[in-house]
Amino acid sequence: MDFDKGRRGPRQGQVTIEYAVMFTIIVGVVIVAGWRIIRPSVNRLMMGTSTAINQSAQEIQDRY
Repeated sequence: MDFDKGRRGPRQGQVTIEYAVMFTIIVGVVIVAGWRIIRPSVNRLMMGTSTAINQSAQEIQDRY
C-alpha cells in the first residue's frame, strides 16, 4: 500500500516543470511554423486585394 500517493515531493515539482518546458517549446514551434506557413498566404491575399483596389480606382479615375 502506498500512503504517500497524495504528497508532492521534489520529483513531482520537477515533472511539472518538465511538462511546462515541453509545452512551451511545442507552442513556440507551432507558432513559428504557423507564421512561416500563413504569412506568405496573407501577403499574397493583401497584394491581390491592393492590386484590385488600385485597378478599380484607376478605372474610376479614367472615366471621370
